[in-house]
Amino acid sequence: MKESSAQAAKNSDKVTQLKPLPYNLESEIALLGAMILRPATVVPMVKEQADETVFYLPDHKTLTRALFDLNEKFDFSTLTVWCKENDRDVNKIRTLASQITDQVSTAAQAAYHLTVIKGLYARRQLIQACRRAEGALHDLTVPMDEVLEDYKTSVLQAEESRTEPYRTSKQLVDEIWADLERRSQSGETNVGVLTGFLSIDEKTGGMEPGCTYYLKGQSHSGKSALALNISDNIAQDHPTRTVLYITLESQDIILMRRRMAKHSGVSLTRLRRAKIYNDGEWEDVLRAANLCSADNFILADDTAFSNLNRLSGFCESMALRADISLVVVDHLQLMYLPGKWSTTHHEYKEISRRLNHLAKKLKVPLLILSQVNKEGDAKESRDIYANADNEWKLEREKDSGAAQLVCTKGKDSGLWQVDLRFDGHFMRFSDG
Repeated sequence: MKESSAQAAKNSDKVTQLKPLPYNLESEIALLGAMILRPATVVPMVKEQADETVFYLPDHKTLTRALFDLNEKFDFSTLTVWCKENDRDVNKIRTLASQITDQVSTAAQAAYHLTVIKGLYARRQLIQACRRAEGALHDLTVPMDEVLEDYKTSVLQAEESRTEPYRTSKQLVDEIWADLERRSQSGETNVGVLTGFLSIDEKTGGMEPGCTYYLKGQSHSGKSALALNISDNIAQDHPTRTVLYITLESQDIILMRRRMAKHSGVSLTRLRRAKIYNDGEWEDVLRAANLCSADNFILADDTAFSNLNRLSGFCESMALRADISLVVVDHLQLMYLPGKWSTTHHEYKEISRRLNHLAKKLKVPLLILSQVNKEGDAKESRDIYANADNEWKLEREKDSGAAQLVCTKGKDSGLWQVDLRFDGHFMRFSDG
């Protein structure tokens, strides 16, 4: 009897064989041999660009780890001791090292073989990511956004593993020179995106891509309002680029209403209560609604982004789809990093370090809001200050509109202080 198409598909799934993951045995042996022959020069070069995981065969990973740990002290005696200390098969690893030494007679082209191995490792990462995604997609209990974020993160990691960890001096100079020529001809003197506040931009020259900016202040000092004003200004000035504003504290609709109050000239209180008195005000609100409807300003209030890994994955996936001009995170103390941490000191140190890496990876300024106590100190402030590129402190007199923004750490901009004015009716700041 002829089987049905459904049964045929089911049987086909049963006999589907997974293809072996790609690797290059010759390149792995050649690179291991080069490290054994020239440990003082080749091992540091490999260690700077990769770790043992880029090798495919488990014994090759073990031997690489031994070479990394022993470095210039590597020989068969130290290898024996290392294997015993690390509970590895001494005879097996010594035999492997001996066979490789007999096969490889030169350390030439070590860099080439490392490039080959890293490229194949990137391919294996993508294949495994596809397999994980397939398995997760069959499991209907796994949310789609988790599957997509995991896959996109794997794609970015695979891309990073293919690139060199540094640029040559000539590449850096060429980039600076091209930027100088471009800005000299256009008359542009800024190094980054302008905040829209003349007093701030005169001090900084704009928020520089790849840098972190910590905006700290006490509760109700107006940190969110200032960050939202800066974000709004940048979105208006760069309509073809996208601002990501991630709030872990407020709601997206509340922040959007603040934007509409600012652009319409109708106070926030009246807008919340729908007290719009005449046709002229309706026209103002309509104009503000059209302006705020532009798709280059994204407000995200998903509490899942409290997890730094989820937040980073979201930002990186958005960067694949749009040209990002600014990322805002509101606020630091509501974030966490999965894992076991002996103290919050270590957790915040790692969070701030990873935020620095995120800014560099995205090549955009990252504005992070941070809560402070009455003494003006943020939680784990020493670690935040140490890892921050720039730190701004917002001080505001609650009984008046007077405010000050003080730069307590400035990367290449030095320390400075500017006066601002705050209008509570519209939740907006202006130059003082």
